[in-house]
Amino acid sequence: FSRFVLQPQRPHPPLRHWLASRGWPVVGEEVVQEAGSFYVVLVAEPAAGPAYQLDELEMEVGPRFLQGGGEGEVVAYLAHEKARIDTMRRGWEQSRRAGREQRLRALETACRRLEEAMARAKSERGV
Repeated sequence: FSRFVLQPQRPHPPLRHWLASRGWPVVGEEVVQEAGSFYVVLVAEPAAGPAYQLDELEMEVGPRFLQGGGEGEVVAYLAHEKARIDTMRRGWEQSRRAGREQRLRALETACRRLEEAMARAKSERGV
């Protein structure tokens, strides 16, 4: 096959990691919203290219979406993901677990990156 169309259920990171570790580029991403749920569709091409790295947020949300690209309900999806991460951040603010400060910084960075991605997506779509 020259192209795979994949619709992963939660969680997305294992699939994105698997594709990256084999050097299979994601050449298309689309998000569809139906009945209050978001469904991500990935288009990947098998390749003999080198493996590549994705950071935690890229694996969770998708690098194309973070760049403001992709198709479908991207802005709504990014807002949904930001709300989800905000909820985790509020939980960590109440936590006394080891690593709390490091995790809070990572979550704050993720929220900032999502806000920037939403601004890019809105700009590209004239919203």
